[in-house]
Amino acid sequence: MIFIIIAIGFLITKKGILSEKSRADITDIVLYVVLPCNIFSSFSKGVSPEILRRCGVVLIVSTGMHLLYTVLSKVLYLRIQPERREVAQYGTIISNSGFMGLPVIASVFGQTGMLYGSIVLIPLRIFMWTAGLSLFTTTATKEKIKTVATHPCIWAVVLGFVYLLIPYELPGFLTMTISTVGNCTTTLSMLVVGSLLSGVELKSVIDKDCFYYSFLRLAAIPAVGA
Repeated sequence: MIFIIIAIGFLITKKGILSEKSRADITDIVLYVVLPCNIFSSFSKGVSPEILRRCGVVLIVSTGMHLLYTVLSKVLYLRIQPERREVAQYGTIISNSGFMGLPVIASVFGQTGMLYGSIVLIPLRIFMWTAGLSLFTTTATKEKIKTVATHPCIWAVVLGFVYLLIPYELPGFLTMTISTVGNCTTTLSMLVVGSLLSGVELKSVIDKDCFYYSFLRLAAIPAVGA
């Protein structure tokens, strides 16, 4: 299903139905509205204390892995040209586990998987706006903290935990609304992915540096993490 939706995004972009401006707007809608709703919906009242304990383990492991990614990014790409090295380093520290990963997790592992995936986003967003951003620009610490603290996905996790702790449930219509909006995550995200792929020339990715980076980020590093 996911690959079919990607193919649809690819075709409608090639046909001019989905423009670059529209794609940017959809991306913002996913990041700031749809994905936070999906994350919040994963924090259902049926979550057990054991699952919450596992969330703590996931947070610790994810933080440790991102520290490892940061260290590895500084030593694995010394052979790559400086103008391309920063991109490889950023891609090693920051994965696309939010925009593209969570829809796949939700499709395969359901609500519990989505809950764990949303916990992984906490250190990911922190490293994105600190170690990741520092590769391309110099930003004041205050601005970095503000960006992380105000990100909708982080707030969705915070509000989700608050919702678990309070002895009240949201009205049924509101829960259904949040769930319905959140359920659009996979469709919209994969359409955007397909649209992005429509602008990629195959020959541009047939490159030794790309193969080297892909092997490390998609095979070697995950194997170490496992």
